[in-house]
Amino acid sequence: SKILELVQSSGERKAKAEKFITKFARVYTPSVFGVGVVYTLLYGLISKAWTQAIFGGLAILVVSCPCAIVISVPLAFFAGIGLASKRGVVIKGANYLDSLCKIGTVFLDKTGTLTYGNFEVAEVVTKGVSEKEFMEALLAAESRSDHPIAKAICLHQNVSKIALNQKKYTEFAGLGVSTEYNGHTILAGNVDLLLNNKIKAEEVDVSGTAVYVAKDKKFIGYVVLKDVVRDKAKILIKKLSDLGIKTVLLSGDKLSTVKEVAEAVGIQEYHAKLLPQDKTKFVEEAIAKRDSKHLIAFAGDGINDTPSIIRSDVGFAMGGIGSDMAVENADVVIMQDHPLKIYDSIQIAKKTKRVAIFNIVFSLLIKLTVITLILFGLLGEASMLVAILADTGLTVLMTLNSLLLIYRKID
Repeated sequence: SKILELVQSSGERKAKAEKFITKFARVYTPSVFGVGVVYTLLYGLISKAWTQAIFGGLAILVVSCPCAIVISVPLAFFAGIGLASKRGVVIKGANYLDSLCKIGTVFLDKTGTLTYGNFEVAEVVTKGVSEKEFMEALLAAESRSDHPIAKAICLHQNVSKIALNQKKYTEFAGLGVSTEYNGHTILAGNVDLLLNNKIKAEEVDVSGTAVYVAKDKKFIGYVVLKDVVRDKAKILIKKLSDLGIKTVLLSGDKLSTVKEVAEAVGIQEYHAKLLPQDKTKFVEEAIAKRDSKHLIAFAGDGINDTPSIIRSDVGFAMGGIGSDMAVENADVVIMQDHPLKIYDSIQIAKKTKRVAIFNIVFSLLIKLTVITLILFGLLGEASMLVAILADTGLTVLMTLNSLLLIYRKID
């Protein structure tokens, strides 16, 4: 229901072309009306053929009607949003279609964006406690979290009773969680969470994501989880590169894991062990350096990505596994969690803009040509017929051109 509401309200946010047409019509309509009046008076006074003068003036008014532009251009943007919806992409306003055409750099989150976010526990290592005690502490800490890693740890585990017994449960963005369970203080997250709380723990070099656990200020072990890179993530990076768009990977994971994913998908620049504020800082620095023709986009899925999604010029959220916060604040929502849809949305925006510009230029060219022919008296008695065709006929033609956008294919 929220997504439907977003689609319905998207029409309220107008693109620059739509705003231009509104302002253009305010100037254009009275101007051509004046041309028609002046033509009628001059032709009538000079030739004394007032009937022909009036019909010629009326023909100018008919052909000058801006319906073809005023109707077809907004319709093109509605059709573009409709095409995106068919492709599983919710664009929250026509104004974002303009922004999508100007993207120069895309910052990408790793977990849930370039990877499936479906973690699997690959290894459990305990330190001085039994595996049962370790897992009880780990499940207590992760039982109330919505993070993909927490969901993977709690998968197939009955954690409802454990979740109810949590006290002072706190999530630390980009670090992990803290809770009190059965009189014990438990921390679970990355190694920095433990070090920040003055708990001795050494970072392990493993292939995957490690979650470290401490109980009552003592390090009791870690669990290793592995994620899988999405099938078409590499194709996305290649297609964006072909469009001249730079891609940068930002992640809170350790360097070796981030590097492995970056190399797998073909991203040259990547940064690891970032907190949410660190990701936002990268986005802000890029925005400070960019020009108006090369906007900054950010794609993520979690609540930790929300500040960067909001701060970027264009924010993408993975709507399937993404947090409500990310989806609410994004400009574009990818409903199927398919990263290649980022490329699709950019291509749809470019096609939409091309159709809108074509409708404007073609309509004005036809109208100016017919007005010129009428002014020089080259159409004779057929001037009104041609004027009607250049108005109503052109409006129908441009409207069809806009509507056909819904059936366009995305390369």
